[in-house]
Amino acid sequence: MADASPRTALDDVLDDERHRHTRFVVYSDDPPTDVEHALASRNATVARRDLPRGCRTDFVVVERDGAFAGALGLAELRHLLTPPVVRPDDPDDAAPGYRALFDVLDDTVFTALTRRSLHVVSREIEERAYRVGRGALHVTFQTERTFAAQRDVYEVLCTETALDVHLYSPDEWTIPVPAGATYHETTAACAPYWALAFRHDEHACGLLAREEPDGFRGVWTDDAETVARIAAGIECDCIARDTA
Repeated sequence: MADASPRTALDDVLDDERHRHTRFVVYSDDPPTDVEHALASRNATVARRDLPRGCRTDFVVVERDGAFAGALGLAELRHLLTPPVVRPDDPDDAAPGYRALFDVLDDTVFTALTRRSLHVVSREIEERAYRVGRGALHVTFQTERTFAAQRDVYEVLCTETALDVHLYSPDEWTIPVPAGATYHETTAACAPYWALAFRHDEHACGLLAREEPDGFRGVWTDDAETVARIAAGIECDCIARDTA
């Protein structure tokens, strides 16, 4: 049966990101590990090769759309993929292989991610927004109850920074919104989405996920253009009515 739910601007963002292709080639003589599974869950192709003669350290080659993008040690990659996923605020300070991977994963597509994992990524984005202290933060909440559990976090963001905070939900909230935040009631079409967009010229980052029967599918990104599209998609699907 075809999906009868209305199409949103956020669907367009997800479709565009899913069409981008990343390939990881793992060079190792050991059996496959959880790293391969973690990479596959990000909608990437994973291949394995034996270590070249004379090489004693396992490593990974990263390709984006058929072109070489970088390489780094398998141990480094395992550390990178272990939550919480922490990216450097200034990737230019990172080692070349590490920087190459971040260039590829600026739009990290994932499949079947759990709510717990999304909470980890969301907290990373919130913490970056807090550290920078300026810019605009757009966040959707599927229910008022979800926001209630995190209200203290947004109280701090609104009182201790100069952030322009916008909160979105299909629920009509009764819980007080932190002073300095703007609440928008959205259409029901936005209910399946978990989205954060921190807009900033130098430190932009965002998360967009859609809830599906087997988990959440989507993308988290440090690409400023993609973050802007996520924020614009949220605003496009938002009812033009503020209650705070």
